[in-house]
Amino acid sequence: MTGSKIFIAVLIIFALLFVGGVGIGLHQNDAQPDPHNYSPPGWTNALSDWLSPSLDLKTVRVVTGVCVQPAQKTFALAAESSCVLQVPSASQKYRKLKLHLVTGNSATLAYNSPLGEDPNLSKQQLSWPGKDPQSLLILAAGGSLVLTCGSRAPCQLQMP
Repeated sequence: MTGSKIFIAVLIIFALLFVGGVGIGLHQNDAQPDPHNYSPPGWTNALSDWLSPSLDLKTVRVVTGVCVQPAQKTFALAAESSCVLQVPSASQKYRKLKLHLVTGNSATLAYNSPLGEDPNLSKQQLSWPGKDPQSLLILAAGGSLVLTCGSRAPCQLQMP
């Protein structure tokens, strides 16, 4: 086969996939998913992990409390305590913070970005008990993180 025949064959395959996708899309239900009960497919999380770099804990500055252990990629909080962190701005549009609750049974993480950023992502909150691990996106402008350990035992959150 010559190069032009291979190119034409590839174009035909893409055209068939496109037409098939449009046909499938036309037969789908137009109702929007319930945002409170919707969880995206697993492959989107893998794509998000690949496209969004992880937050580097070495760049995070502690405002109040003591909780960051950058070398171990963990946050450790005393029982029923809080820690406020300042995340600096960065060139990346998004940085992902994915956490797993290792010890403790009740913890929350609240993120607030500076004004003028993406309104859908400017305020995010994670809470445990709940789905584990959980993640949020830190916007380019940075912002503040407030970690709270609500259990009577110390809490430890770790980045996988």
